[in-house]
Amino acid sequence: MATEQSADVVVVGSGVCGAMVAHEAVRAGLSVLILEAGPRGERGDYWQRFMSLPADNRARGDMQSPFPQSPYAPFPMFGNDDYLILKGRDAGAFRQGYLRVVGGTTWHWSGLCWRHLPVDLRLKSTYGVGRDWAISYEDLEPYYTKAESEMGVSGPSDPAMQSPSQRSAPYAMESIAYGTAASQTWRRAEDTGACRFRRRRTAVRTTIGRAAAGATAACRSAR
Repeated sequence: MATEQSADVVVVGSGVCGAMVAHEAVRAGLSVLILEAGPRGERGDYWQRFMSLPADNRARGDMQSPFPQSPYAPFPMFGNDDYLILKGRDAGAFRQGYLRVVGGTTWHWSGLCWRHLPVDLRLKSTYGVGRDWAISYEDLEPYYTKAESEMGVSGPSDPAMQSPSQRSAPYAMESIAYGTAASQTWRRAEDTGACRFRRRRTAVRTTIGRAAAGATAACRSAR
């Protein structure tokens, strides 16, 4: 049964972006309502579903199937090439996937945090295709930097290796080293990054939970 809710801010989507927007709004003293099209689930149930998948699915990185599909909130399933079609020379290089559940794709987020390149926002004026954005990369850049700091994004400290190079601040964390010679450094960096992400994720979820308990703030699924 639907109930009426009111809030200063309504955020659509409960993934990492929606969570950070809600967190900032709550910190500013606003009441927040988060709308999520998908259902709410438990980590233990998702884990059991994953472990019950055929070995081939797990080996091929099937991260979608453990999460329940909903008729009102579908998302691409493993091996389903009809739902989302990518075309172009390198269309098969990256398998797109996302979830519609409470928590969004953070449930199996691979930690990829790409920025748009400045030219991506000026496709029409640069290449004569598509449309230019109504805002520039320079307008977005401070918010990219803030979001990277919140999530603890790692990357090279050498400006020549950063993408894009137009940055007002370096990456929030140092690059994670790979290889046998750097195994101990990699492990320390991995542990630090994991702990930092867990702390931030817990803080965001706690803040949202407090907002949901308020008289004028709620966190619910939209059916």
